[in-house]
Amino acid sequence: MQPAVERLVAAYRQIGNERLHGLPIFNARLEVEAVGFTPWEGHLLGVLITPWFMNLILLPGEQAEGYDLKLGASKSWTLPSGSYEFCACPAENAGPHQSSPLFSTVVDFPTQELARTIAREIMDRVLLPAMDEQTTAEGLPNREESKSVTRRDLMRNIVLRKK
Repeated sequence: MQPAVERLVAAYRQIGNERLHGLPIFNARLEVEAVGFTPWEGHLLGVLITPWFMNLILLPGEQAEGYDLKLGASKSWTLPSGSYEFCACPAENAGPHQSSPLFSTVVDFPTQELARTIAREIMDRVLLPAMDEQTTAEGLPNREESKSVTRRDLMRNIVLRKK
């Protein structure tokens, strides 16, 4: 595990143990775990599972471009699957990182294994290119019209049909 990921996990474990353990938002069936952290465009991207949330995390790599955000400020990052909003996090001792919420609460997760499976699936999907709008999930052409109709177009069609 990379040092930045180890520092992140240790910091969130400390937060959980010292501040959140025993609160209603804390799921004691879960533990802090980093899942699927992988290099992406000079940074590290992965999922952080905690007993109180599950987030997509972006850690600065050697190219720390984009990490000049003030705490609480947000930035949109375009990942292979699309654009995601990340927020600069204030977690003590975790080092600089940005977070995009996946699950703001995990109280209903029954096991760590299920949380880990979901995190792995998320990482697989986040790193896949977005499907073309004209393609279904099965890779087949989309037969439905995805074009949205404006109010003006609707009125024009009604008027033309009456003539």
